[in-house]
Amino acid sequence: MSTTTEPHDRGSRPAEFEAAGEVVRVRAPGDHLDARTAGQLVAPVAAAPPGATVVVDLSAVTHLSLEAAGTLMTLTRHCQAEGRTLRVAASDSARRKLALLGLDAVLPLQPPD
Repeated sequence: MSTTTEPHDRGSRPAEFEAAGEVVRVRAPGDHLDARTAGQLVAPVAAAPPGATVVVDLSAVTHLSLEAAGTLMTLTRHCQAEGRTLRVAASDSARRKLALLGLDAVLPLQPPD
């Protein structure tokens, strides 16, 4: 099953919600992830069923703001509280930023598919 959310945002792609069994992939809406665009990931992640593995796909992200990193931490805590597993498939650029912030130790990072 595949569904796409429609958070219209001045020309950026919408976050995508794809469910395949128990794995839900939510794709970042563009290459620039700031607080506003990171906020578009919240609803699709929250809609994932309990017990699902949620993959936040940041493979196209070339710029990641500090506020967006905070949103990723909030999503991680929310998923843990709701019985979901969260993984972050990050581009090299996003991985570097998360490592600079020390968040690579607490965010479950994986290479992009």
